[in-house]
Amino acid sequence: ALHARAVASCTTVGIAISFTAAYVLDPMSFSRIAQRLGISLPAFHVANLLVHILPCALVLTWASAPVTLIHGVTAAHIHLGWGAWATSCRMTLDDIYVSLPPELWYSLWAIAAAAELFIVPTIERSSLSSADAGYVHSDALTMRARWASQAARTL
Repeated sequence: ALHARAVASCTTVGIAISFTAAYVLDPMSFSRIAQRLGISLPAFHVANLLVHILPCALVLTWASAPVTLIHGVTAAHIHLGWGAWATSCRMTLDDIYVSLPPELWYSLWAIAAAAELFIVPTIERSSLSSADAGYVHSDALTMRARWASQAARTL
């Protein structure tokens, strides 16, 4: 469960950052997605909040566990693997979102992978070196001890 949380942290941050980067790289992309969905731009922003930002916020509030580079690598493999599967290895999500030049899609995938590989593990490392590192570490140890105790009782 701790490893799943760590991988989910990396993946959801990568997705949220790359989706937001689409707006930075193509300022009309959100308007075009809203138009394609037949909803207003404010409704699109609410949907974006629910689909991309809220999951990111939720997963980052779960009980903390150390996130390492291997969690980031796993997250990037899962995300890029899904992209390859969903697009028959083209890595362009025109059918899911809106048409963008392939080079822009590749940039967004690179941004997502970079976020998954480096941003979350770096944030976690810096938080572990902060004053609350003892709390974060002891919380993870408490969760592991509780799980081990429950597992031992079932044997």
